[in-house]
Amino acid sequence: GVFDPQLKALDKAKGVEQTLADQAEAQRRSIEDAEKR
Repeated sequence: GVFDPQLKALDKAKGVEQTLADQAEAQRRSIEDAEKR
């Protein structure tokens, strides 16, 4: 339909957001691990 491109863009944006959140979480975890050693 008319909104398909917008929905795809929205899904993509959500995917990027999730990826960034995952990367930030992974980085935070590795920093915490480094501090524990």
